[in-house]
Amino acid sequence: MIYLDFLFDKKSIPPKEILSKTVSKVNSAQNFCTDDGRALSNDSAVCRFFIQPNGLGGSGFILFNGKIATAGHVASSIGSGSVIEFNVPLSEEDGTRKRSSADDQYAVNVSSITSQTVHDNGLGDDWAVISVYANSNTGLMPKEAQGAYFYVEQNNAFQSVRVTGYGEDDGTYNKVEQTMSGLNDGSSGNVVKYKVYTQGDNSGSPVINEANGKVVGIHTNNNCSNGNNEGTSFLNSSLWNTVNPVFNLTVHQKRESGAELTNTYIYRWIGTQLSGSFQSYPVNSNGASIDNVIYGNYETFRSKQDLITTSPNEKYNKWKLNNNDNNDVTNHQSFFISSDLSSLTSQFKQTYSGITLKNAYPEVSGLDPSTDVIEFNDPWLIDYNDPDYNGTTYRNRGMATAPFKSRSAPFYPDYNSYYGSDQYLGVFLNEEYDPQGQNPYYQVRSPIQQPQDIYLSQTGKYHKFYFYNWSSSGTDALTQNNIVNGYYESAVVFRNGSAIVIANLKGTQISNGSGITNSNQRKIVRSDDGKLHLVYGSMGHVWYEISSNNGATWEIANSGKPLDSDGGNSPSIDYSPSEGSGNNIVVTFEANVNGLTYIETQFFQNGIYL
Repeated sequence: MIYLDFLFDKKSIPPKEILSKTVSKVNSAQNFCTDDGRALSNDSAVCRFFIQPNGLGGSGFILFNGKIATAGHVASSIGSGSVIEFNVPLSEEDGTRKRSSADDQYAVNVSSITSQTVHDNGLGDDWAVISVYANSNTGLMPKEAQGAYFYVEQNNAFQSVRVTGYGEDDGTYNKVEQTMSGLNDGSSGNVVKYKVYTQGDNSGSPVINEANGKVVGIHTNNNCSNGNNEGTSFLNSSLWNTVNPVFNLTVHQKRESGAELTNTYIYRWIGTQLSGSFQSYPVNSNGASIDNVIYGNYETFRSKQDLITTSPNEKYNKWKLNNNDNNDVTNHQSFFISSDLSSLTSQFKQTYSGITLKNAYPEVSGLDPSTDVIEFNDPWLIDYNDPDYNGTTYRNRGMATAPFKSRSAPFYPDYNSYYGSDQYLGVFLNEEYDPQGQNPYYQVRSPIQQPQDIYLSQTGKYHKFYFYNWSSSGTDALTQNNIVNGYYESAVVFRNGSAIVIANLKGTQISNGSGITNSNQRKIVRSDDGKLHLVYGSMGHVWYEISSNNGATWEIANSGKPLDSDGGNSPSIDYSPSEGSGNNIVVTFEANVNGLTYIETQFFQNGIYL
């Protein structure tokens, strides 16, 4: 395999040019011991040592816990007055170092250099983890000021690494930050080995796994006699334990009142996604203690998923990170264990069982068919057998992927009912609608036309029914006339535990108003293509229907909507043949507009408003 080396003419690179995470690989034909492939970089987490009293140098980097890591033989030389520097400018033409701004210098806390924090014992045990003081001008520590740091891992099986530091060089590039990457060359035990060009004062540089950005070792040795350069691996147990990235994480599971849900469990995924399983951790009065968590890793947690039936009834609502709501409400969920994570909480919330979603038929009193449907989208419904987790673990889908589910109307998302294998366990109140989709919320929808015609005993016929509008009680106002993929769709915010959402439906050939009375007005015409065109009044509006089979069945024209917007009556219809351009239909009716009555005329061609 051939790796390309992105080499730069150093003289053409402006000061502090950023590498922008470009991965430069070592060419298989390049001699990394003699061919300098380093390029200027600006990694905000990498620092330069200026060591007193002798002016020696070295490299180091900020750890996730705010401490500074470097080579043990660098730290062993540190005396009073030594500092670390960031944002270092190019050197003088003769190679003399230029100091960084006073705001970017931090005095080393010499008292942090002890036999426990510094090992200068040669290859594989050459490391230091020390502290510095806050900047005397800004009052900030390096981690705060630079806004950057490294996580670490125990891994000698990496493919390629990047070494970034302040090594020696010629002229203005002497002891300024440069970087280069190269391949693993037989790392084992406490020693990482890699084919990367380095120089003096690169000691203490982070050896960064390019696959994930974590540090696998600390550079210590230019050792071309062995065919590679080397450093101390984080598999060195003393180094690993001193950095202490392993800790016990407390995960809470709390009721809406803030009380811990004792005698329940938090579940943690153990093993690979394809062969692992969830392991339970009991929740006591202080939460659940999750052992051997590592900063910089991902952990997958699941909270209790069934209903808490002690009053008030509650179920899982969301995760909270550092007491901030996580708007992704999926459960289970993977969390990045950052050094800033102070608390993780599975938050429960009261749920209500009295919600009703149904269809209504204003033109046919008492109609309650068994074949009509209404659809509901619930981000908290546990219905997804997650294939990424062994295909045996169900979870909810959250806002991003939760589907609408078609339910026979009326539909009750209560505590106990099953709809196939789905059980809703009630719904939450006050889940606010966010048009940007950042907050989770419920949605309801109705098809433009009901999927099955409905038989009416009053007529002895089957009739098509179309969505007319939404009405509700105990909710925020629903969105009218929002058509998405053939459905009228609306967010719904429940404000009351007995809320009702109604999709009002309009049937063909049915009227609860004046219908086709008023014989002085033409209500029906036949166009030259044999289609029948009918207008009439119902529900305070004017409707236009078309039949293509001599009146056996009818469809509501104008996309299933009335011809008026604020009410209308007394319609009349006529037809004018139009060669080559379809059927021209004209409808005239009384239209109500802002409390006033107007005569309105509308033109249609093949049932479409012109």
